[in-house]
Amino acid sequence: MQPAALNSRCLRPPRATAALAAIGLGLALTFASQPARSGDAAHAAASVEDAERAPFVGHYYLEDATEVGSELRLAGDGSFEWRLAYGALDQFAKGRWTSAGGRILLVADKPARPRALFALDRTLAWNDDAQQRLDASESEQGTAAAATRGGYAVIVGDPVARYRAMDVGVEFVFADGRREARTTGPGGWALVPKRDGVPLRALVMHPTDETYAAETLAVDAGNGDVFAIRVDTAAATAPPFDELLLIPDADALISPQFRGRYVRH
Repeated sequence: MQPAALNSRCLRPPRATAALAAIGLGLALTFASQPARSGDAAHAAASVEDAERAPFVGHYYLEDATEVGSELRLAGDGSFEWRLAYGALDQFAKGRWTSAGGRILLVADKPARPRALFALDRTLAWNDDAQQRLDASESEQGTAAAATRGGYAVIVGDPVARYRAMDVGVEFVFADGRREARTTGPGGWALVPKRDGVPLRALVMHPTDETYAAETLAVDAGNGDVFAIRVDTAAATAPPFDELLLIPDADALISPQFRGRYVRH
């Protein structure tokens, strides 16, 4: 009889079952409504942000700044693009912006680090320009001129930005393991004389920014003796600012970090 008693306890009258079902349904509705409330709150917060940004959305140009050109684009989705040109200096930043308390804050994106900062772009034949640069380089270092014509050279730069990189450390690694260290000078050049019967095997590039590791590039001197090395300057260059504060002033935006007024056009 004991099993029957246990079974009877497991059964509930129809009313109790209906009541529990109603309670369960109520709980289900309660839990189901939670994401909707969270979504509504997020939507409401986004609407407030959009409303705060709306008066400032537009394309601005820097005025009242001597010899400096700059533009700023504030988008309605909270993104921005900023550019500045001063002589030969060109700077660019993009990221997110917010508006609160009568202030606008630009927060620049940090560039993603590339897998490799340097890459062999092309190999060229030795020429008179390279020879003259080698002779001048050896003379400056007080080394004896090479007994035979020829050497190895690297030219480091960014062809897209039309930029040549100075002060980049370069190690010329020969087949017998010997290394000759040089630093790129004007025009991004670094050169060493050839060694009889010992070809060049690799180049070890040392960035000026010590947070980047040295990179080794294998080379084939049979294809030429002048190696054009491309450097990813966009990834290697930190943004011109981490944060930029702008203060609304009538129809313009003013930054306490530099002179001039950003006027919307």
